[in-house]
Amino acid sequence: MTARLPRDVAIVGDLPALPTSASGARNLISWGNIGFMLIEGTGFALGAAAYLYLMTQQAPAWPPVGIRPPDPLVGRGVHARLAAERVTQSLGAPLRAQ
Repeated sequence: MTARLPRDVAIVGDLPALPTSASGARNLISWGNIGFMLIEGTGFALGAAAYLYLMTQQAPAWPPVGIRPPDPLVGRGVHARLAAERVTQSLGAPLRAQ
C-alpha cells in the first residue's frame, strides 16, 4: 500500500459573510420539532378515536363472565423486586463514586 501525499489547500470563497445560525423556517431543528409534534399529535388523536370507538360498542361487562381478575400477589412480587434493586443501586452508588 502506498502512502498518499497531502493535497494542496485551495481557498474557493469568503465565508465570513454567511450567517452563523438560521432562524424561523430556515432552521432545520424547528422543522424537526414540528414533525415530532405532528407525529405525537397523530398518536394522541388515534388513541382518542380508538377510545371513543370502543365506548360506542355494546360490550358485555368487563371482565367477561368466567374470567377471574389477575392475582395481586404477582404484582406485589414484581414491586418488591424492583424496590430491592433500587436499594442495592443506591447502596452501590457511593462505592462507584470513589
